[in-house]
Amino acid sequence: MGRTFADWLVDSGMPENRFLEEAEQVIPWGRIEHLLKESLPNPGGGRPPYPFILLFRMTLLQWWHGLSDREAEFQCADRFSFRKFLGLGVSDSVPDASTLEDFRHKLEAGHLQERLLVALDRLFVEKGLIVSRGTLADASFVKAARPKQDPDRKNGHKGNGYSASVSVDKSAKLIRRQMTTDASVHDSQPLAAVLPEHPGKVYADLGYWGEPCRKVIVEAGGTPCIPYKKPKGKELAPWQKGINKILSKTRVRVEHVFARWETDFKLSTSRYVGLIKVNAYMCGLSVAYNLHRLGYLLRRKPGFSWA
Repeated sequence: MGRTFADWLVDSGMPENRFLEEAEQVIPWGRIEHLLKESLPNPGGGRPPYPFILLFRMTLLQWWHGLSDREAEFQCADRFSFRKFLGLGVSDSVPDASTLEDFRHKLEAGHLQERLLVALDRLFVEKGLIVSRGTLADASFVKAARPKQDPDRKNGHKGNGYSASVSVDKSAKLIRRQMTTDASVHDSQPLAAVLPEHPGKVYADLGYWGEPCRKVIVEAGGTPCIPYKKPKGKELAPWQKGINKILSKTRVRVEHVFARWETDFKLSTSRYVGLIKVNAYMCGLSVAYNLHRLGYLLRRKPGFSWA
């Protein structure tokens, strides 16, 4: 549709949304669109009502701002900066909540959230954003949205719901892998599933203490950097306390990821019901976090190109 005078007025008169303007420039949209087109069915063999990449952009806004489907529809229709990010003029129609929900179900059916996380990770490694000098491992509790309706949620030491385990690159603070389990599963059990190849030094808290976790890390090609555990009835030696303090200063960087989820992305509950949907959602938030962080990383790499 042609641009109107109102479109020109929005572009020229409103303060620019710096984050979305930067996201437009730094996110590898071509790679993402290729994976979507390759993986998602084209209904009826014809042209879909909305391009997949537009629906992904809208889903990304939803993840970044912690919006429900209806809230995303309203905000994208109401906010000029969101319309501009979607490539829509002020008079263009915005996908409704049911269209957005249907697109999410298609992503879930094709495991696209998880596949995007892995595909982007490979791209980040290829382009030197991740150099595998160290990995942070941890898990975050996610409260069940509707416990009485959710047969997959279980009680853990932090409450009733789920546990999202991640591995995070030590330097770039990009999420490399994510796996969600019910909350009864100990944090250390998904470690083998979330560690990338050649993780380097692996930093984790005392929940990962013990030979099984050390073996998993070594078999993945990594070096365990787990704090010393205080012996029962005894104190740690001063040198052990010193090492623990050094390890803690590095390991704590993983908490920045969880803080972003909880504050900016408004992650307070699982939002959806059932392990499959919650795991897909957490993979989606991991993708959203990484794409959100690209602006900061690429500002430090002048002349960088995805080509």
